[in-house]
Amino acid sequence: MAWWQIASGPDAGLPGSGILAGRSEAVASYGAACLKVRDLLASDNAAEAVSVAIPAAEQFPHGIDIHRLMGIAYLNQSDHFNARRAFDIALEGDPGDLVAQVGVAEVEEALEGPAVALRAWRRAWEIEPGTETIASRLREVQRRIASEGQAAAYGIEGQIDGPIPHTHASIVRTHLRSSLFEHAMLEAVTALTQDKSRTDVQLLLAEAWWRSGETEIAHSIAASILEKFPFCVVANLLVALHRRVVSRDPRQQIE
Repeated sequence: MAWWQIASGPDAGLPGSGILAGRSEAVASYGAACLKVRDLLASDNAAEAVSVAIPAAEQFPHGIDIHRLMGIAYLNQSDHFNARRAFDIALEGDPGDLVAQVGVAEVEEALEGPAVALRAWRRAWEIEPGTETIASRLREVQRRIASEGQAAAYGIEGQIDGPIPHTHASIVRTHLRSSLFEHAMLEAVTALTQDKSRTDVQLLLAEAWWRSGETEIAHSIAASILEKFPFCVVANLLVALHRRVVSRDPRQQIE
């Protein structure tokens, strides 16, 4: 299985139903394009995959799935600049998109080497810590860094061949999957203290608050994410759900 086939199904990344009201033909065309690009990639026909993806991406400039696939096609052609642009658009829509994050790591490793790519590979592993394909690539990058005598500088001494240690960001996801929302919040806050630019962790924090019943706090975090990434799907969903909750709560109604 190719690394990019760990993505979710071919409909992932379709814009929200509200955006697509009355555009069923366009949606069908988009879905067909995504399926066609996948087939072309599976046949190692990256050039034609790009040619099919471009019109769909122009029609849906924030479609997650088509940009993820287009990024893969560009990457297979060693067009790292356009691949990175496509992956970045996918990540703006879904900061937790595993394949797009792997794509970013591949681009950084190809252009700037393992040391620069280490952070991107670690982020990919944090999204799905149980994915051995990603763990294997992360270990490979760590070995290359160690072979250059830089293991201590990058804080990976003793991690080259053993289990990859969990980070605060990866633990957030583990706690969320176990419905341990308070623990997830604590880990997310710690991760954001270390790197406040982590939109993926901000989104996980919002999810933890929402699932714990604190919809107002979740809405506030989601709204702040949308100020920077207005097409983030989950943030938009949380804001929309909050509006629905408020509209149904008589205590929130203005007389």
